[in-house]
Amino acid sequence: MSPEAERVKAKAKAVLEEAVKKGVSLTEIEELVLQAAMEAERDAYLEEHDDVKNGTYFRYLRTRDDELRRVPRTRRKGFRPRILPEKGERTSEDYEEFLEALVLEGLSPGQVKAVLRSRGIEYPEVMDRVVERIARRLMEFKSTPLPHDLFAVYADVKFIKVRENEVVKEKAVYVAIGVDLDGNKFVLDYEIRENEDIDGWRHFLNGLISRGVSRVDVIVTDDFPGLDRLISTLFPSSQHQLCLVHLARNLYRALPDGEKEKVSSHLPSSRPGTLRRERPSSSPSAR
Repeated sequence: MSPEAERVKAKAKAVLEEAVKKGVSLTEIEELVLQAAMEAERDAYLEEHDDVKNGTYFRYLRTRDDELRRVPRTRRKGFRPRILPEKGERTSEDYEEFLEALVLEGLSPGQVKAVLRSRGIEYPEVMDRVVERIARRLMEFKSTPLPHDLFAVYADVKFIKVRENEVVKEKAVYVAIGVDLDGNKFVLDYEIRENEDIDGWRHFLNGLISRGVSRVDVIVTDDFPGLDRLISTLFPSSQHQLCLVHLARNLYRALPDGEKEKVSSHLPSSRPGTLRRERPSSSPSAR
């Protein structure tokens, strides 16, 4: 392997390790949704004011990911997106949940309106335009072809609470993070389901395949029953690794209370595994 290839591979491995440390995140998709809403707001503003577009500026939002966000602006600086927190306001957990809800509900216009109104954001004249722009951007994301070859995929399920007809329910969000052959990391896809089960994993992974993913060097997941066999069936040439964060958690739960403190300092807390997991002999069929 050439020095350049070694460098790229080392970069890709470092990116994968960092992704596993942070866990699955929808930050990139939240950025898409924010951009769509802010651009729709600016377009509506320019129809009513004698002003013109003037690129974007960066605003630092103190969210869990501490991200810089691109904010559309106008030449006369009279425009400010209502979807952002007030100037000088520290970003709260409520705002993070608001962004996440916009992503998860973004394909349903009625739900998007409800999410916006729950935060007191009203667009009397342009609500439908903002909602349509958000839905279109998310549809474009979920239909864009994916790379055929990837260095790694890190997939996990996170559980979130959503409100449906005034009832709060817990749902499972399947998320896949990809690392390409140049070491770049990005969200491949996400899917909301009622719960985590092997049928959900089969549907989600087949969705990646249908959008173009065909060869992955390394796939990192937890040890959900049947998932190893499923991955071996769908991606037979891939190396399947168990994330040691999940392995450590499972081991810790199984220990007697008196033993937990003794071994906790020796368990890995935030690094991916390097050993292939043995396939369970009694796991459900992946077919």
